[in-house]
Amino acid sequence: MKYFLSLLLLLSTIFANADAPLQAPKVIRRENLNKTFTAVSDPKKGTVILRTDGKEMWRIPAWFRDFYIANDGVYFVSTYWGMDLIPLDYKTNLVLMTFWKNGKIIKEVPIKELVTSKDVLVRTASHYLWGTVEGLNKDDLLTVRRADGVIFLYNIKTGNQIKH
Repeated sequence: MKYFLSLLLLLSTIFANADAPLQAPKVIRRENLNKTFTAVSDPKKGTVILRTDGKEMWRIPAWFRDFYIANDGVYFVSTYWGMDLIPLDYKTNLVLMTFWKNGKIIKEVPIKELVTSKDVLVRTASHYLWGTVEGLNKDDLLTVRRADGVIFLYNIKTGNQIKH
């Protein structure tokens, strides 16, 4: 029952924002969990990883709406620009998450890795809700919750799914 109520709350929150236009691109700053690195993603300048002393570690020449930095500052994951909504006519190779090491792609995770049937998607007015990326934990594992409540864990250092 507790699981059902949590899922219902998650879905109601998502539906409240579903199909609303995304905010215009803007500068986004985010620290890693242990607050030793900051990522700054700027629509005009791309994304840079900085140490707490301000020294640049590496950069990516792209802007991201949503992203997470590993505790070592070496690994990074960016997520699909449309966040939790995908087009009704999506292709199975649509990339939901991109894993990076020092600014170089190490793995892309397409939707077909998480969604093997449209039955797990939730139809909104003009899109499908596929799920949400919940973030990194203290062990640098990325938590992803599919729309049907199934949870996936990914190793940020490899981009590989961890069976649990």
